[in-house]
Amino acid sequence: PGILIGHNVAVGTAALEEQSALCGEYARRLGAFPRILWYINGDYQLRDLDKEPVQQRWRRWLEERYATPAALAAAWNLSTPPAAWDAIAFPPQPSPAWDSAPHVDAMRFRTHLAASWNSAHVAAIRAEEKHRPITSEYYSTPFDGMDMRLTIDGQDLANIGFFAAPEEDLDVLPIRIRMNDMRAQGKSVGLGEYGVKTHPAWTAENGATGYHLV
Repeated sequence: PGILIGHNVAVGTAALEEQSALCGEYARRLGAFPRILWYINGDYQLRDLDKEPVQQRWRRWLEERYATPAALAAAWNLSTPPAAWDAIAFPPQPSPAWDSAPHVDAMRFRTHLAASWNSAHVAAIRAEEKHRPITSEYYSTPFDGMDMRLTIDGQDLANIGFFAAPEEDLDVLPIRIRMNDMRAQGKSVGLGEYGVKTHPAWTAENGATGYHLV
């Protein structure tokens, strides 16, 4: 079953708990079915970062990381510490510097949102069912905090989607698999939605276009 397909991982604590309860319910109801696996998400989203529940998590994350506004000011090279944690909005002000400490922390926080989302839902499933594989489909290259190596947590398959055009797919696919190969960490290789590269429904003669072509 696809449990939370296309869901946004930037959510507040209450929404995260509600989603985890749903994952646990799936595992409780369907765990006895043979040959089943748990497919938490495909098409991860990381959006609505300006919403208050995410802002609250950002401020709490900063407080846990730095303990005091003075320590944050020293790390971020601020002239004065923020008056309170509530004064620090996400994302920080733009900076052209690639090593900007606030923006490094902003990317760390995005990664934290994805990792904690996965961790909560894996734990909810494993509380009900211990042995079936767990997976989600990642994009084949990391972006904006969606980095499989840093966020996959207890999932069992290093599962990526792949949709390169027919004139380049055989050259690109081995590189993408190698980039995402986590067998050394005990994660099997998985290729999500492979039907769009193999099934005759996805031919130009049958109306397929763009990268959805055999």
